[in-house]
Amino acid sequence: MISATNTGGDIDVDLYIAIMLPDGSLWFWPEFISEVSPGFSMTPMPRGFSMSDVVFFRMELPGGLPTGTYTWFAMFFGYGSQDAVSNLARSDWTFE
Repeated sequence: MISATNTGGDIDVDLYIAIMLPDGSLWFWPEFISEVSPGFSMTPMPRGFSMSDVVFFRMELPGGLPTGTYTWFAMFFGYGSQDAVSNLARSDWTFE
């Protein structure tokens, strides 16, 4: 889940979401590719925008999934830039 609030002016943003696997590899949502790519691009975030505890997807875990700690990351950037406009959201979970 991710939360965000825009207390500034209207802005277009890119949202990056990635998962780090127990082996340290990083895969970017929604296509789960290793190339850095936004999950949502040029998404309007108007002044006063707020969202909390948004679930982007649910999935059944496949058989043979490696055990260990998985980490989800999410962060908003200004559209087409490397300028972060949010803190880095992080969520760890362990598969045993």
